[in-house]
Amino acid sequence: MAKFGKQRFNINYQNGVGPSSSAGLHESSQRMVRILKEHDILNKENLTVCEIGAGPARNLQYIYNENPTCKFYANDLWEETVDYLGKDMKALYDEGRFEYTAMDTEDYVNSRDLKVDVFMSVSHLMHVQYDKGENIIKRVRDVWQPTYILISELGKDFETPEHPRLYHDYTLFNEKYDVIHNEIRQEGRQINNLYKLKI
Repeated sequence: MAKFGKQRFNINYQNGVGPSSSAGLHESSQRMVRILKEHDILNKENLTVCEIGAGPARNLQYIYNENPTCKFYANDLWEETVDYLGKDMKALYDEGRFEYTAMDTEDYVNSRDLKVDVFMSVSHLMHVQYDKGENIIKRVRDVWQPTYILISELGKDFETPEHPRLYHDYTLFNEKYDVIHNEIRQEGRQINNLYKLKI
């Protein structure tokens, strides 16, 4: 049976996806920043950014490098994740400019109505059950309604439910969002979509 949440990702996993992660993961973070920069999103003073399943905030660190005025929000499964933060993100956490919550992602998005400029999921929703993923997408689309949504997730043809790595129907965002960036990588294995809230 497929395992999810803490049954699949123990606390030691955090060390492998943070500041000391592989070159490939750092390249992924840099790619997310490039997409945001191409659309002039990172120029805003006091930009607010939320990443679900952020781990030790590797992606957010790269955004901070481009815009140190940002305020960040994130969740992941473990309280101890903050012990794996890099120096800058730990300082922001201590200052209250990085709000980290140890909570299941569906519970996290349902427990608040967070208004942010940018909402991100990078290789996270693929590790979330089908029903939970759909609920998260609809809650963000209908209630949170961030100005931009950045999705970097697994393509449909490459999902492996038994592992599990799952594809979710991101076209659900299209009801209230325009796709302003669409990038298919690795022959469809990875989709990078940037959505903007319709006026």
